[in-house]
Amino acid sequence: MNELTTTPDNLPVFDRRKFLALGGTTAAFLLGTGGIAKAYIMLNGSTPRSQAPVGLDPATGREITAEAWPANRIYTYALAGTDGWASMPSSDALGPNHGAAAMDPYFPDPLADAANKNLYIFSFNNVTGLDRTQVAARKGHSQFCAPLIYSTVGDELWLTLTNLGLQLRPDLVDGHTFHWHGFRNAIPFYDGVPESSIAVTIGNDFTYVFRPHDSGTYMYHCHFEDVEHVTMGMQGIVFVKPDPADRVNLGLYTQKAYGVADGDALGESVYDREFAILLGEVDARAHFNDAHIQATDWSDFHANFWTMNGRSYPDTLQPNGVRDANGQLLVQTDGGVGTDGKSVLTTVSNPDLPESRLFSNPLSSLVQAKVGERILIRLVNLGFQNQTIEFPGLEIDVLGRDARFVPDSAQRTKTDSVQIGPGESRDIFFKAPDAAGTYPFYNRGLAKYAGSADGSDNWVGGQRSEIRVYDTLAPQLKPNGWSGESAWAGEFPVVAQHTGVTISATAIRVTKGPNTGRFISGTVTTDTQAFLSDIWYVRATNAPLAGNASWIQVPFTGSGPYAFSVEVARAGNNANPKKTYWLLARDSAGVYSSPIQVQI
Repeated sequence: MNELTTTPDNLPVFDRRKFLALGGTTAAFLLGTGGIAKAYIMLNGSTPRSQAPVGLDPATGREITAEAWPANRIYTYALAGTDGWASMPSSDALGPNHGAAAMDPYFPDPLADAANKNLYIFSFNNVTGLDRTQVAARKGHSQFCAPLIYSTVGDELWLTLTNLGLQLRPDLVDGHTFHWHGFRNAIPFYDGVPESSIAVTIGNDFTYVFRPHDSGTYMYHCHFEDVEHVTMGMQGIVFVKPDPADRVNLGLYTQKAYGVADGDALGESVYDREFAILLGEVDARAHFNDAHIQATDWSDFHANFWTMNGRSYPDTLQPNGVRDANGQLLVQTDGGVGTDGKSVLTTVSNPDLPESRLFSNPLSSLVQAKVGERILIRLVNLGFQNQTIEFPGLEIDVLGRDARFVPDSAQRTKTDSVQIGPGESRDIFFKAPDAAGTYPFYNRGLAKYAGSADGSDNWVGGQRSEIRVYDTLAPQLKPNGWSGESAWAGEFPVVAQHTGVTISATAIRVTKGPNTGRFISGTVTTDTQAFLSDIWYVRATNAPLAGNASWIQVPFTGSGPYAFSVEVARAGNNANPKKTYWLLARDSAGVYSSPIQVQI
């Protein structure tokens, strides 16, 4: 991880990290000079994503010549890249019978709070719906693994990535990117490969735009210094559901993983509940080295922990976390399932308590099911190693591989184990047993477990979780959700909202007196967090494109609504027939109004 190397002539040259950082800065400058529209990302029409314009405008920010897209099918999501601390099961925190032994000096990291957090990571945090101050406050607060994201065929997803910098390592000025691994209709500009796209530099944002056409389970990760950044935690799952109009042959089910357009004409990919599990590995030495400004030879990778959704057994069985209104992640405790079939979950409001040690590891890998239900597990591997996950006692159908439906003609066979290599995904379906009970599933590589410090539990520190089957269970309300557990505000992409710019105008024709002529006056209203930047008029049969040199600037006054009045024709032209004029406005977020016609 050398920052600067020298030639034999002792002339300084850039290494790859420096080259990528320079490339990202240049690209960001070019983007800034290109006049790309910026706007606010709103959550439920209330709180703006920032107190200053951030990202591109998903709702109305296109110039008036751009391709239209249904407003109710445009979604926004926001991530912030930073560093922080996560927790692996240690004997210090869980005791020698449930936690792994210390690996001096690498684990627990002496810079961390051993009773709570013990592993230094890089991360993507979900900051959807937070304002600029709240987003900035997330620097140094981590999320391991990265948030679960989903979209739908026919939707448009606008994902804004903010680079907050590294709290513990300010000497590293790395950019970050969002690479949707396997996205089949990607264009280089939004593909997240920094050599051909945009690397988001510290203190800046960039908004990626995706129109998914293919259902299935994908993954995403940072592509800047990708081996290091991915291994350190900047990786997550993104999946795509079929268009609602394409979900035919559902039968008794309400959900389907693949549509007819994807090859599932018979409705084989229907399900009752869905869970997404990201497989990974942790080399505690590499994480220690990044925290302590030491170089790592990434070709000498040796895993100490094997993870599901950023947790190792027994932490995989704990509930999902939640986020409060300020962006702080909090843990929930498991109170079992109530008589109404809903999971009894209690939020721990203080993240510094010992029972809150998993607040930076918010995704559970526990699978809940009601007897006889059909379950979908979206399995993704973004580690270095091949893995085989075994489901003893269950019949598994693999109906999706790498975001492609697997038809029966591919000679599918039922199995009880699934092999998955690095960078691959599998969509696994099974029918929950008719008898309530607990059914474990796990990595069958017995060497891929750290084991408890006292040797009593060989499963500790590995990829193991459970399928818990109940006679009575309330419906699932969100992906990965426990029964009756609702999504918290901003957990998944939200419908984009922006009030934009509106013009109200009146035509005035004065035929007598000293001030004869044709005038247009009126008001302009903008979003409450924006201000009016420009207003123009033009005389034309049809409205010219925004930015056309024929538009004439109009002065205005006020601070919202804004007032304007302009003389468009002098007295000598007053007797002529009516003429057609157009008005156009733009706010400080770069959002254009619809051009309005005035005849006078």
